[in-house]
Amino acid sequence: MKTTNFIFITFLSFTIYFLMMHSSASAQQSNFQIAPSPIAYPYFEDGRFDGRFDLTFINISMDNFNLTGGDMGGRVRSAFSDYLAIDGTFGAMFLGGSMKPGLAPISFYSSSWYTVPGDKASLSFLAMRGSINLELQPIHTSDFDIILFGGPQFMISNFAITSKYRMIRYSDGYVSPYEYEDKLTIVSTMSGVQAGIQLDINLGSDMRVSPFFMMTSSSGSATMTDDPQLEGYDPVSYDVDIPSTTSMSYGMDILFGDISIGTVLQQMKKTEETTQDTSIIMISVSFLFSDGAKNSTGETGTGTAADESKIE
Repeated sequence: MKTTNFIFITFLSFTIYFLMMHSSASAQQSNFQIAPSPIAYPYFEDGRFDGRFDLTFINISMDNFNLTGGDMGGRVRSAFSDYLAIDGTFGAMFLGGSMKPGLAPISFYSSSWYTVPGDKASLSFLAMRGSINLELQPIHTSDFDIILFGGPQFMISNFAITSKYRMIRYSDGYVSPYEYEDKLTIVSTMSGVQAGIQLDINLGSDMRVSPFFMMTSSSGSATMTDDPQLEGYDPVSYDVDIPSTTSMSYGMDILFGDISIGTVLQQMKKTEETTQDTSIIMISVSFLFSDGAKNSTGETGTGTAADESKIE
């Protein structure tokens, strides 16, 4: 049972880590810093529609462990008036890779045989996330704005580890000539609510600062299923409730036109959180679009932005 708990906690933590890493806000932030704000743009106007679509390539390499894949996400906001709007965020991530060594089946018990895992296991990770906010803008001027927002949010993930293994007889060390395959799957679901406030201060010359504060509460459940795919052994499942947790994020974004300084600094900050044994490469491309609002030249505009971060 200790092995079961260790595997469960390790990979459940991994799942939550990646979902939080790509959530629409810095949900686990614990001190003030320059970071992307939770609202797509710091103000809205009657009839304005804002949108953003992101594509990210991800490569993570550690000792005996690697994952490669991508993440895509977007956020949209539609304003019903100068005082009321609704926004939605969505995203999906897929990663695939391998680790060394593999895992032996945790659901196999025999007085005559024991199992030995293969040299390598394959990994796959699929996650989806989303949120909806109702936005209230009680103050909207050319120099200063306040937005209050809140709504539900959710995260769903599926983590699968597939390992080859062989069976060895206790009595004489005989190794079975057959190679079997074990599949360990962890499915987690988390949901809750989020609420916060964001300010917009226009400093002129296309520069704005946006202080923000957000509180998120989440809870859920997870199921780990181990299938040794061996005759006479059925899959074994373990269920656990994920207790409710509340996190707060606060900070400030700085914008020059459509460029978010908080996003750039967030990528740079990751360099301080890695070791020489870890390499993370993330390449992101964003497409921004707006309808129904004028930019500084008097035209409705769209744009693209790209950023790259390599951590070694």
